[in-house]
Amino acid sequence: MGDSPMDEQPSSFRGHDMRVVDTMSVTRVPTTLCAGRDICINANRPSSEASYPSATRPVVANSPSPYHHWGDSGSTSSFNQLPWPSGPLETEQNFHMRDLRYTSIGVANNVTVNTQPAMRPWIDGWERLLAHAAPNALHDSNARYDPPKCDEDTRVEVIRELTNWIEDRESPQRLLCMTGAAGSGKSALQQTMAEYCSKSNILGSAYFFAAADPTRNTTSSLIPTVAYQLGQRNPGLKEYIGSAVEEDELIFSKSLLSQMNALICNPVRRLRASGKLDLASFRYVILIDGLDECKGEDRQAEILKAVQECLLDEDLPFRIFISSRPEWAIHSALEPGGELNELAYHIQLSDQYDATADIRRYLQRSFRELGLRSRDPRARSPGWFSKEDIERHPYYRSSVPCAVTSRLVYRKSHSHLPHIS
Repeated sequence: MGDSPMDEQPSSFRGHDMRVVDTMSVTRVPTTLCAGRDICINANRPSSEASYPSATRPVVANSPSPYHHWGDSGSTSSFNQLPWPSGPLETEQNFHMRDLRYTSIGVANNVTVNTQPAMRPWIDGWERLLAHAAPNALHDSNARYDPPKCDEDTRVEVIRELTNWIEDRESPQRLLCMTGAAGSGKSALQQTMAEYCSKSNILGSAYFFAAADPTRNTTSSLIPTVAYQLGQRNPGLKEYIGSAVEEDELIFSKSLLSQMNALICNPVRRLRASGKLDLASFRYVILIDGLDECKGEDRQAEILKAVQECLLDEDLPFRIFISSRPEWAIHSALEPGGELNELAYHIQLSDQYDATADIRRYLQRSFRELGLRSRDPRARSPGWFSKEDIERHPYYRSSVPCAVTSRLVYRKSHSHLPHIS
C-alpha cells in the first residue's frame, strides 16, 4: 500500500464503499462478544508475520456506537483478549464491512464467527395467512373431537370406490362430488377418507364446513386454511405462499378465485418451475365437506366455479373431493348441461348404495357391546337382538341409515346402563 492508507484499496475489496476510522478513538466495553452491523479494521494492526504478546492483541468489542474502534490504549486491560482470527482478511487494512449479520463466540483461544442469513422475507406473509385460517375446520381439530367416521365393516363398497378414485392419479376426472340426504353419512365418509389419506401421506388439505361455527360457515377462511395445510406439508410451497401474501397484502379481501390463484395455484406453478416439485411425494388430495353448510347458495356456487377454473387446471396435480346435500348450487352444476356435469365424478349415496347390510352389522355390534355392559342377564345372552330382531325394527327399513341414532344411544348409555325391561 502507499504512504497514505487511502492511496490504494485492498484487491479483494476494490469497488466497495470504504471508510477510515480514527484508530486512536477507543470505546471501553464490558464484553468480548460482538454483535453489531459494522466492523472497522485498525489501520495500524500488525501484519500476520509479526509476533506480539497476547496482551497487545486486538480485541473484538461490542460498542453502542455504530462503529467499533480498535486501538492500542489501555482500554483492553479490563477484559479477556481474543487472538486475531486468521483467514482471507489476515493482511488487509483500512476497510469497512457494512450490514454484516454475525455472532462471534470465544472458545478457548479461538474465535468462531457464525454468519446468519437475513430474516426470510416470506415469514410475515405466512403469519398473516395464519391469522385468516380456521383451525376448527381441520380434520384433526380439537373443536371436532371424536368426529363421525365409518365404523369397521360399514360403507365398505363406497369406501372402496372413493379410495380407488383418489389413488388413480391418471383418471381424467379429478373432481369427485358426493351428494346425499342429511344423515346419509357424507361427513363420516369424508372423515374416514381424511384419516386414510393422512396415514398414506397424500392428504394435502381437508376443510369441514359447519353452519353453527362462525369461523367455518363462510368462504372467508376456506382458501387461507387450504393454503396453510398445503404449505405445512411442503416447505418449498410454504415460502411461495408466504411471498404471495407479501406481494399483495389485500389478497384476503379479493374474490375467491383471486385468492385461490394467488395462494394455491400460482405457488404450485412456481414450485414446479423451480424444479423442486416432486410429484411422487406431493400431497395432492383436497377434501371439502359440507358445502351446503356454507352460508349463501351464491357463495357455494362461487366455490365450485373457482375449483373448476383454477384447481382443475391441467398443469396442477390436485384431486378434489367435495361432499354436500343435493341443494341448488351443486345440483345445478352437476345436472345435464351443468358446468361440472362432464368434469366431475358424481356419487349419489341414497340412490347408488344400499346401506342396509352396513346398518345391520353396525347395530348388531353396538347392541352386543351394550349387552355386555348391562346388569340384565337377558342382554348377555347370545340371542339378544338377533339379526331377525334388527330387521323387524322400523328404523332398519328406513332409507336413511340409523347408525347415528344407535351411536347416540350407545354414548348416552356408556356411563350408566339401566336394566332392560
